[in-house]
Amino acid sequence: MESRLQIGLDREALERTAVKYHFAAAGAGLDGGEIQKIYEILHRNADCRAVWTLDEEKREASVVVTLGVRVDALQEKYGREGLLTEGYLTDCLCRELLKKGYKALEDMLRERFGLYAERYLFPGQNLALEKLEQIFSSLGESVPVRLLPGGVLLPRQSVAYLLRLSADERTGCADICAQCGKCEAGTDTPGCRRTSV
Repeated sequence: MESRLQIGLDREALERTAVKYHFAAAGAGLDGGEIQKIYEILHRNADCRAVWTLDEEKREASVVVTLGVRVDALQEKYGREGLLTEGYLTDCLCRELLKKGYKALEDMLRERFGLYAERYLFPGQNLALEKLEQIFSSLGESVPVRLLPGGVLLPRQSVAYLLRLSADERTGCADICAQCGKCEAGTDTPGCRRTSV
């Protein structure tokens, strides 16, 4: 199934992103107005889509989220023009937008099926890279992202992952934590909704 996701970053999220990626530091070369301007250009070009399939028996979803080909073209334009800071900031903002896409899909699955995201499994991080082929094969032919050799995805601002789901809200993740060993071991951690079992 394919879903267009309405996502964005508000002023507070942009400020947090500027601090997180060190654009807020003195001498970084960009002020808040310039960051806002670059974000607005990115947002006009982003077309966030999720393609997913749900295995209700396993309580697992195979997912691909992408920001679309126009974002790649925008980053290539920055590179050709030598605007490396703008290109890097765009890349950082894309990461934050993709996270918003994960959350939007998570919210949709909760509303439609009463299932909560329990764990995100990313090939190459906490899942074997070879699982990418399995994810793509389960999604069929209509995926707007191509899987190239070596696990490369096109458009580049795309992510494929498995999402473990639960009907129990208490086991739901508070945030995307690809390698949350503490939660898996049953230890409570600050900011995590999961409780010890």
